[in-house]
Amino acid sequence: MHSNRQTAVAVGVLFLTATVTYYIADMLIVGVLGNPDTLADLSAHSNNLRIAALFALMEAGAAIGIAVLMYPLLKSHNEQLALGYVGFRVLESAAILFFLAVPLFLAVFVDGGRLGETSDVAVSQELGSLLKTQYEVAWRMVWLLAALAGIIFAYLLFRTRLVPRWLAVLGCVGYPLMLVGTLLYMFGKIDLFQTSAGTIVAAPVGLFELILPIWLFTKGFNDYPDQAGA
Repeated sequence: MHSNRQTAVAVGVLFLTATVTYYIADMLIVGVLGNPDTLADLSAHSNNLRIAALFALMEAGAAIGIAVLMYPLLKSHNEQLALGYVGFRVLESAAILFFLAVPLFLAVFVDGGRLGETSDVAVSQELGSLLKTQYEVAWRMVWLLAALAGIIFAYLLFRTRLVPRWLAVLGCVGYPLMLVGTLLYMFGKIDLFQTSAGTIVAAPVGLFELILPIWLFTKGFNDYPDQAGA
């Protein structure tokens, strides 16, 4: 199935694109928000912020692209779940755009010359704190929606056998763990940034999203998906 092979390669490219662009954007944004006084030397980071915004936008596009390409392959098994996967991916992309608001907002301040040496220190610190909070809320939303979409995706991969079941199982384990870990973080039960909990929560999904594109590049989707879900 030549068309399935092309779809597999395209999905693999988009998965790698989504993963790489997210981590680059996040790294650049954290590099600015991590400063004690976020807004004090903002002009020095203006290019980084614009690059972060561009990568976040690319990530949002890649997330939707994956869902659109996968829908025809998944709907034959369960159209409702396939639509749910597309829906969660769209919501995830909306959350990424909310995530995108941080670098764009800061870039606007730089372009407008609103943060000069005469800026009120208290206002600067308060605004910096507000932006950090907005970033964290956006980050939580992205992880929650990505986990929900991933659970559906991995389950459908397992049922249809479009990829080996051991690979689908890795996703079936990783995405629920990601969801639970994010919820525990939201309720203050674990710290995903300061302890090994973050590695435990993210590692299975990271491994799945690394192996899956490699598999799709080299093997593609199985030509004999289990339409009956046996």
